[in-house]
Amino acid sequence: MLSSMYVQVAIAIDNEKLKRKLDRLKEKTVWPDASVSCSGEIVEYIAEIYEKCRLRRFEKTVLPLIMNTGKISGVVLDELRACRNSISEMYFILTCFPWRPEAGDIFIKRQIAVYTGLIEELVDEKEVFLLEQAKTVLSDENWFEMAETIMEEDTVFWESDENRFGFQEKREWNCPGNYGSHIAETEYRI
Repeated sequence: MLSSMYVQVAIAIDNEKLKRKLDRLKEKTVWPDASVSCSGEIVEYIAEIYEKCRLRRFEKTVLPLIMNTGKISGVVLDELRACRNSISEMYFILTCFPWRPEAGDIFIKRQIAVYTGLIEELVDEKEVFLLEQAKTVLSDENWFEMAETIMEEDTVFWESDENRFGFQEKREWNCPGNYGSHIAETEYRI
């Protein structure tokens, strides 16, 4: 069951990265005195989070295999679909309609709070429950197949120039309201 552990760790890493992005978005919008003045950058960040959520290993590797077994309750899968659809609807609302100043920061902050809450519910509740059920219905061969797919992705990821070992400049989203600057961090990968 080493492959099962590998898959679970890979999923946990993806989820932690996503949660860090959600925390960063909340940081910029949750505080009562925080202004949603840099709406363009926030919309881009919302879109980035949405893509990260859609392209996680759980979505690409685990979920299709679980669904193909036919052994998971239709109710559970329906709840998962409903949560994912709600996230897509909130994403559409937040990114496709122009933000009007008269709508007010409070309304937009509430919508962003709903968006982040739905993603957290998906990751922390729905997928955890589904993964627990997967442990009982998937064979060792299934887990090995998923682990192999994830390892192949990891190999491609580390072979790209931007992810090679050594010093890396890591850009993060920053919206201080002045100059539209970015925070640059340097990290060393071993």
